Amino acid sequence: MTNKEALQEVAQEQLSDLTIEKAFLDKGGVSAGAEYVKANEQTVDEIAIKVLSNIIEKNISEGGYSVSYNGAISAKVARLKLKWDIDQAAGPVITDVSKMW
Repeated sequence: MTNKEALQEVAQEQLSDLTIEKAFLDKGGVSAGAEYVKANEQTVDEIAIKVLSNIIEKNISEGGYSVSYNGAISAKVARLKLKWDIDQAAGPVITDVSKMW
């Protein structure tokens, strides 16, 4: 199994070859075509976090219809960040202010 195939397995999403190649080049140190070894696990997971986070940010709208990515992909990203103890950016917080008045 190559690092590219390992990334596809971790991401469990349809990723283009160009997206994968660019992600590995941007990260540096590991080639997408090289044989996957356990020592590359964290690097592959970090690349998956980056690629999946980019997917989450995309919303497609056309002719009154829209598609947005959310729950399942966000959960994968959160799980991978937790696995490697990577800080998760605080999301929006909703505060109940109805008792203030």
